[in-house]
Amino acid sequence: MDDVTLRLFDYLHQILKTIYNKMIAEKVVKNIIKLVIKLGVVLRNEKFTAEQLNQLAKIQQQMRQLCLTVISFGRVAFSYDCTYLNALLKETYHHLVPLVEQILSGKSKQRLDMIFEHLCKDSVLNSLFRADGEHRKLLPKVIMDLELLIDREEL
Repeated sequence: MDDVTLRLFDYLHQILKTIYNKMIAEKVVKNIIKLVIKLGVVLRNEKFTAEQLNQLAKIQQQMRQLCLTVISFGRVAFSYDCTYLNALLKETYHHLVPLVEQILSGKSKQRLDMIFEHLCKDSVLNSLFRADGEHRKLLPKVIMDLELLIDREEL
């Protein structure tokens, strides 16, 4: 993982740590990293079927849309819609579930559940996007790093 991705994980950790606690924040970030690495290993070893590769492509498109939405909400004043962003997160989760269940272990599915259980909370999203949000100052940094990943076509 490169510096930009690590910074994004650090921002996520900062947000989650204040909403939940340090242990939960570390576990969520650690679970994301584990899932990304495991799926990357399966991809690198060419263990995906054609159908699973199509699923993965849809997930990548979904992640890109999610990131572009975050950027848009951060750049355009008063555009933040918690319900819409939460729906995008849940849609991403529902695209990931079948792939994780087919390819990885039950424990990986539990990790996925835990990640989205904690990310899909209004309090997490509001802390970043609302004008009075506790982590509003992080938003420009998050946007800058997401734009870097998109420009480099890593998302």
